[in-house]
Amino acid sequence: MSHLTDIAIHENAPRRIGIVESDARDKTRKVVIAYSSRHSKYGKYIKRRTVLQVHDDVAEDVVGSKGRGGTLGWFEAFGPRTHEFSIASVGVDFGIPGAPGPVLDGSPASIAIWTDAVGNGHPADATLLASIDLVLVDSVDTGLQKASFDPPAVVPAGTTFFVGAVMDIPADSYPAAADTSGGSTGSWVAFDPAGFEVADVGSALDLGRLVDFGLDWRWMITATAVVEPGPDDCNGNAIPDSCEITDGSEDDDNGNGGPDVCESLE
Repeated sequence: MSHLTDIAIHENAPRRIGIVESDARDKTRKVVIAYSSRHSKYGKYIKRRTVLQVHDDVAEDVVGSKGRGGTLGWFEAFGPRTHEFSIASVGVDFGIPGAPGPVLDGSPASIAIWTDAVGNGHPADATLLASIDLVLVDSVDTGLQKASFDPPAVVPAGTTFFVGAVMDIPADSYPAAADTSGGSTGSWVAFDPAGFEVADVGSALDLGRLVDFGLDWRWMITATAVVEPGPDDCNGNAIPDSCEITDGSEDDDNGNGGPDVCESLE
């Protein structure tokens, strides 16, 4: 697709090999990169792993409103994490080449993050955490419009959250880009011809998951988290050691409060 950007990688750039651990989902693969590095504080080599979700990020279709204008919102839901973390940026694809309707360059839009105050996974109760207003530029050619949050938006532990976009659209326009081969039960859409505010998506006249409207698709939306290992994070994966021990992802057989992996390698 024309909105994808070619990235040149220098021939001498460092490379790491990952292993595909799961291919259960259509066009999405779980890739694990295992490696060892010296810890800056303890001076020991520790085992680390980076887990990547590799997905076909090509938008094949769009969603909008036929015959009437109004406010359109589209967002992805993400399940709760065991620890507090921050989101530095959110990217949303607006439109695809050849889509019906007008190109909406110059139109205002909001990219936002909401939390699920009730914890039921439904955006009707969503609470606005942070939002950035922008004006669409080269939306069809570049696709991804990125909003950076400064300071990053902090998502509390155990909280379901949503990321996406809200904008007013004219009749017969289709700005919400979707991957038709990457279905998700967490892809939500909201529309109201009378309009609604980004802080009140639950008031939209129509609010539901894409699958509820017969579309087994996934929105072209990405979120980038801040990775800042702290003193209680000996393996440097931005998850507190105490959380990893509690949820069983790391062992602490000697009971000293630190993951055994940080003490087993020299």
